[in-house]
Amino acid sequence: GQLVQSEKLNAIGRLAAGLLHEVNNPLNFAFGTFQLLERESILVEDESIKEMMADIRVGMERISGIVKDLKAFAYPEKTDMEKVFSLNAVVDSAIRLTSKKTYNTQIDVEFDKNLALKGSQSHIIQIFVNLIENAVDAMTDAGTEQQMISIYTSEHSDNPSRINVHVKDNGPGISAEKAELIFDPFFTTKDVGAGMGMGLSVATTIINNHGGKLQADSEEGAYTDFKFDLEKDMSQVAQPLSHINGDKACEI
Repeated sequence: GQLVQSEKLNAIGRLAAGLLHEVNNPLNFAFGTFQLLERESILVEDESIKEMMADIRVGMERISGIVKDLKAFAYPEKTDMEKVFSLNAVVDSAIRLTSKKTYNTQIDVEFDKNLALKGSQSHIIQIFVNLIENAVDAMTDAGTEQQMISIYTSEHSDNPSRINVHVKDNGPGISAEKAELIFDPFFTTKDVGAGMGMGLSVATTIINNHGGKLQADSEEGAYTDFKFDLEKDMSQVAQPLSHINGDKACEI
């Protein structure tokens, strides 16, 4: 089963690499031309054309995001794995980046605000953004009345130099059938056009490159808890951001 899964992922990786080659160059050309058009006064002065240009930009940015996810999956980067960053700063950035979506969601943050980790800060922010947005989408679709997300840490059972990081929501949970598929590339429960199903696959690749594992624990109708592990840095202490104030909870 593992061999079949590995070959499946390799085949999808080759497909993603081929799509990148075919899409990336014309996309860059089109985006560059579009940006020039946005500067034309005759276009930006007409309100109806401005609306159409805005729609075009949204569509092109959507394609650009897909290309970015495909690139991360087809060509996983292993740079910056030894850089030290503050988990507090990463979580704070992810909360700010998702604030437009989480305005109706309570986010509780509970971990040592001086915790310093090793890895790629930008990639870990990407993972938090993906997990937070997925949680909000799931809770909203299920009609969860009091949406809550908890971000916390736990000790790693096998390796004291690593720590588990959790993103847990009180949403509808994941069925056992879907739980086996959620990390597969292109698998999504969202409507066509709402998601491509690459987020968790890319997150898995990122955590694998950090020497860890991304897992999901879920109970239908109760919660979903995503967990991944990262290496702790013991040589220095990262300073917390002042506006979180080291409090146990942060509410959006």
